[in-house]
Amino acid sequence: ATMVFHRATTFFEGSSFLAPFVWRYVRNLRVFAEKVMSTVEAGTILPNAAAIVRAVPQHVNTRAIWGKVRQTVDPGLEYFLAHFVRFDKDSKARQFKKADELFAFAQLFHPVYGKEWMNGEKSILPPFNLKECLQKETVAEVLGVYGRSFVQELTSDFSRFLTCLEQKLEIGKKYTPDEVIQWWRVHGSATGSWAAAARLFLLLQPSSASVERVFSMLRATVTEQQERMLEDQQELR
Repeated sequence: ATMVFHRATTFFEGSSFLAPFVWRYVRNLRVFAEKVMSTVEAGTILPNAAAIVRAVPQHVNTRAIWGKVRQTVDPGLEYFLAHFVRFDKDSKARQFKKADELFAFAQLFHPVYGKEWMNGEKSILPPFNLKECLQKETVAEVLGVYGRSFVQELTSDFSRFLTCLEQKLEIGKKYTPDEVIQWWRVHGSATGSWAAAARLFLLLQPSSASVERVFSMLRATVTEQQERMLEDQQELR
């Protein structure tokens, strides 16, 4: 399934398979892959395969059968881990890591997402640490267009940015992209150097429209009754 997804994405994205909707779920996929590869007998993970294993006669060694299941799926999971998780082993994975760092940092400039991350409400991200964020290679490279001292300016002005977030957000408002830009237009001057940084990171493309064609085409070729088809049928369509 990972290979099918990878091929579909590369087909629509060319050489760049780093569509942002992939990044959002990589951490969950990593947990899933590690669970499968550490499981020694049929349980709740891979429910279809586990159900077949549990249905065999009692005298059959189910652990041995589960081992054969693992032999089948482990290469695909290993491929996923090598390309998306173990960043030191593959150049594309290193590119993925850099892009992941940029998009994570860019969330600071959405007033709601930034505040949620700082308050520890963004569970998909590590605990917020300004110093670590600013030291990321790719983040520092982007910020470097304003000069070597700019990172220090951001550190000095961070309290101003925080104060603005605390005082200038409308409770319950989600803030659409246009509203985010308007928020910075109105309140940016109160954040000091963070307004200049926002001009860089608000330009990051938050989604990839072209890869959405994958979903549109699948919806046009797969009915609700076919959503549980096997991989070969999915790939054929």
